[in-house]
Amino acid sequence: MRRFLLFRNPVFGRFWGARIVSYLGSAATVAVLPLYVYETQGDPISVGILTLAMTLPRLLGPFAGTVSDRMDGKRLMILCDLGQAAMIGLAALLLPPFPVLVLLVAGSATLSTLFFPAGRSAVPALVAPDDLTPANAFLGTAANLGFALGPALGGSAFAVIGARGALAFDAVTFLVSAAFLASLPALPSAPKDGAALSAGFLAEVRDGLRYVSHQPLVRALVVGLFFGITFIAVDTVALVFLARGPLETGGAGYGLLASAHGVGMILGPLLLLRRVRLALVP
Repeated sequence: MRRFLLFRNPVFGRFWGARIVSYLGSAATVAVLPLYVYETQGDPISVGILTLAMTLPRLLGPFAGTVSDRMDGKRLMILCDLGQAAMIGLAALLLPPFPVLVLLVAGSATLSTLFFPAGRSAVPALVAPDDLTPANAFLGTAANLGFALGPALGGSAFAVIGARGALAFDAVTFLVSAAFLASLPALPSAPKDGAALSAGFLAEVRDGLRYVSHQPLVRALVVGLFFGITFIAVDTVALVFLARGPLETGGAGYGLLASAHGVGMILGPLLLLRRVRLALVP
């Protein structure tokens, strides 16, 4: 019987450790920021603007993928982590006026968007081909654990140590992640032939978008994720007012409510898997 992947491949284990720490910190901040804006601004428009700052940079995904293809993956991920640590750390230190906070959050979300394709493309360089499926499953589990535990952690931290302390915790998680990533081997950019390089940056982005538009399965996944994230964003705005208003919960209570989404992300696939297995049983 083969050993557990994280023990058998310590390099991937360090990469996985970097991701789960970062996911936990980021998910905690996703709970802390609406609570902070609710208390300082008190209106749904401000919370909505904050949510846009956290989500709109995700639309830069096609550009992020192209940047990732043209840079050393390890260096790009470390720079993104350090940049996010600086932006969230500055927010924790200054607790700046709302417009400045929005800019810092948008900048951090942009760096997170740049990180994602570099992180995914690093997996084939860190594990053997036979381990790609379990490695990707581990990364998915790390994300879901972050979404399930992070908001509850962030809401509790907000209630105990306030917004400054909770945001500082997130900044530290990015530094820890960068330290893990620094121990990885070099992850060079994907090789490009002369034609691809001469086509230019925007042409490569256009080719990627064209591929998505011509592949029905990929197109359906992209559209489905877009609407799913849209409704999650609406829920994020409404939930903080529901929790602090009619439900009269504190920060910890709001964090638990927000974590319910992550718990569902873990339970949903397990229920679907069980249903598939039952259907396959003769």
